[in-house]
Amino acid sequence: MERSNTWAMSPVVRWQRLPVERKLHWLLRVGVIGCFIGDGAYGVLTKEAWVLYFGVVGIDRVWAYRLMPWIGVLDIAVSRLTLTQAVGGFEFVLAVAVLVVPLPGLLLSICLWKMATETLFMTSGALPCEWIERAGSYIAPLALYSLVVTRQCRH
Repeated sequence: MERSNTWAMSPVVRWQRLPVERKLHWLLRVGVIGCFIGDGAYGVLTKEAWVLYFGVVGIDRVWAYRLMPWIGVLDIAVSRLTLTQAVGGFEFVLAVAVLVVPLPGLLLSICLWKMATETLFMTSGALPCEWIERAGSYIAPLALYSLVVTRQCRH
């Protein structure tokens, strides 16, 4: 009975009545999902700036675009996608996984993944401030991890 009354309230009233811990949980969860959907979209769209990452291993812009469709076995394994599209698709999958069930191990893995991928900015010649600017991409999953683990310890 009480549950049906809760759903009769407006979303704003329901949000206001949530405990702070639940609000933080959902804000962080949506933040993590947003980071991955945004990055995933750039990967699927083969963002030109990502060509710099090929440059890290000595591949120029022209060759980067020539090679993207020919990433061979990886392309076949992920339905003929380029490497950046595969990474983008992977980040979409991670976003959905966090939406469905934000498991602690998943969140820690996401944090490490984002720290590693955001480091690519520096390896392609960007200043360290680029990595710091993207801190939300790896701090949000870490904060959500802390919240989830704290909550599990209480129950």
